[in-house]
Amino acid sequence: AYPGHPQFDDLEATTKKYRELLVTSNTGAWEYFPATGMMDCNSVYFSMLGRDADDFNVSGKKFTEVWVNLLHPEDRAEAMRSFMNYLDEPAGMYESLFRMKHANGSWVWVCSRGGFLKAEGNPNASSIIGTHIDITEQKQAEEEIQRERILLRTLIDNLPDTIYVKDSRCRKIIANRADVAAIGAKCEAEVIGKTDIELFPNEIG
Repeated sequence: AYPGHPQFDDLEATTKKYRELLVTSNTGAWEYFPATGMMDCNSVYFSMLGRDADDFNVSGKKFTEVWVNLLHPEDRAEAMRSFMNYLDEPAGMYESLFRMKHANGSWVWVCSRGGFLKAEGNPNASSIIGTHIDITEQKQAEEEIQRERILLRTLIDNLPDTIYVKDSRCRKIIANRADVAAIGAKCEAEVIGKTDIELFPNEIG
């Protein structure tokens, strides 16, 4: 197909539609070319980081410049390992979670997914295409829930009264320090998953 040909025009219209869909859904899109080390990204890829494509080399977006250098130091090694493993064996889908640096200095949690796109007849044109989705709010909510759980557990363990929780089959799933001591167990692990009959065989039954 060539410009002006119906098939070409249909393909161009479809491509435009998908690009607009990515932008309106606030989804960053990227395409990495292993043969050149270059990475092509849409505007949302950069805007979710408070950046602009023009902030980078206009002659080509280098992989290290637009991704590796922006990764959180604590996430970089694992993110790189995961991506390189997929490059070595591009089967199924690639998926990874990591933080990237926003222009204001904060960190944005990103869910990255992608897949291998083989170019028939031209191996050098083969690439990995994928998306970036900002999951910062989700991660912050998870961290807040975890903090509340830790706080609640700390309070429960430091109360002098025995406190425990059982499941629908009467097995203990939580036992504070006072309850563990009252049972005569060494630690909570000896209590979890057991019923009163198992814990007090000589007193019940």
